[in-house]
Amino acid sequence: MLSGCTDSEKVAEIQELTAKKDSLERNIGILRIKADSLARENEALHKQLSDLDMD
Repeated sequence: MLSGCTDSEKVAEIQELTAKKDSLERNIGILRIKADSLARENEALHKQLSDLDMD
């Protein structure tokens, strides 16, 4: 990918890949937060369902 490129082209490619990596890491963080939120919501809904079953 980088072989046969000029140094400035290599730098540009590395900067682009670094930006993509940073974006992916941010997206992973966002997805983890959403997953945690959904897990808490799921637990609350299961508790509500259990409470209804007891009634």
